[in-house]
Amino acid sequence: MTKIKEIHIINALWNIGYAKEFLDLSLPTTLTSGNIPFLKSKIKVSYKLYTDNETKSTLENHPNFIKLSELIDTQIIAIDLLTKLDKYDRMTQYYSFGFQEANKSNAGIIILTPDCIFSNNSFKNLYSHIIDNKRVVFTSGLRISQDDYLNNLRPYYQSTNMLEKALNPRFLLNITLKYLHPFAKISFADNKKISAWPSTMYWKINENCLLNRAFHVHPLFIWPVNKNISLVEGTFDTEFPVLCCPDIHTWKVIEDSDEILILGLTEKKEIISHTINNTPVNIAKWVVSNNKYFNYNLHLFKHKIIFHSQDLDIDSVKKNIIKSDLLFSSIKNLLKEKKKEKKSAVSVFNLLFFFFYIFYLLILSTMPILPIVKLPIVNF
Repeated sequence: MTKIKEIHIINALWNIGYAKEFLDLSLPTTLTSGNIPFLKSKIKVSYKLYTDNETKSTLENHPNFIKLSELIDTQIIAIDLLTKLDKYDRMTQYYSFGFQEANKSNAGIIILTPDCIFSNNSFKNLYSHIIDNKRVVFTSGLRISQDDYLNNLRPYYQSTNMLEKALNPRFLLNITLKYLHPFAKISFADNKKISAWPSTMYWKINENCLLNRAFHVHPLFIWPVNKNISLVEGTFDTEFPVLCCPDIHTWKVIEDSDEILILGLTEKKEIISHTINNTPVNIAKWVVSNNKYFNYNLHLFKHKIIFHSQDLDIDSVKKNIIKSDLLFSSIKNLLKEKKKEKKSAVSVFNLLFFFFYIFYLLILSTMPILPIVKLPIVNF
C-alpha cells in the first residue's frame, strides 16, 4: 500500500474582505502547537493560498502570515484573470488550481476556508487518520456569529498560550454554542420551517450538547485516488469526494468535537431567505434533486456527530439519536420508493418503445421498396 509522503494545505481568498478575518482570526488557530507545527514535525507540508494581487499585497506583510512562512513552505498564488467571475466561481477555480497542483506530486490535501476556526490538536488528530490510510476525512462544523465570537474570544488572541487555552474544544464550545448563526438555527430538526438547502440537521440534546447529521460534510482531508476529477461549480462537499475516492471504506467521518472542532464565522446580517416545510418528503425531494450520488449522501447521514462542551449525558444522547434515526428511516424509505418509481417509469418506456419498434417493422415490411435517388454533389 502506497504511503503518503506530502501534504498540501490549500486555502483561497476570493475576496479581499476575507483577508482581515483570515489573518487575524482563522490563521492563528492553525498555528497553535497541535495543528500546523505538529504536522511539520511528522510529514512534508506546504501551504498554498490562492487569491488576487490586491489581496496578496495585504497578506505578505502581515505578522501572522510571516510567522506561517517562517514555519513551513508557503506560497501565495495570485490570479487576477478570475476577478470578473462571481465569488462562487472564483472560489471553485482557486481550489481547482490547488487540487491540480497537489495531484502532480501525489500529495494529500487539507482543504481550508478563510472563515474557519480550528480547535487545538485538530491537525494532530487528523494526522492519526491519515496514517491509518484514510483517503477522505470528513468534519462537520458549526456556523457561529462572527460578532459574538469576537466579543468573547478576542482577548485570548493576545498570546499563543492564551489562545491555545481558548482553543480547547470544550472551552470553545462552552462559549460559542449560545451564539449559533441563523444559518445553523434554521437547521434544527424540531423547526416547522427549515432551510431550503437542508444539507445538515441538528438536534438539541441540552444546553451543552448538539447532535448533528448531515448529507454534506466538509472533506477536511482528501488524498485522491482518481486524480483527473475536476471540481465543478459550488462546494467540494458534494460529488467531488465521491468521484475522487469512491471506496467508502477509505472514508472517516469525525463524530466527536473533542477530536476535531471547526467553527465557521459569519456576520449576523447574512440571513436565510428561503425555507421549506420541515417534512421528510421535502427533505427527500431535496436529496434527489441536488445530489447526483445520493447513496453516498445517505451514508454520510448515517453518522451521528456530537458537539459538546461537557461530558455526555448518554441517556439524552440516545433519545435524540432515536429521533434522528426515525427521520433517517423515513427519508431512506422515501428514496427507495422514488427509485422504484423511476425503474417502473423506465420499464414502461422500454415496453412502449418495444411495441412501437415492432409496429414500425410491420409497417415497413408492407411498403414497396423505394428507389435510391442519387443526389447531385454541390461544390462551394
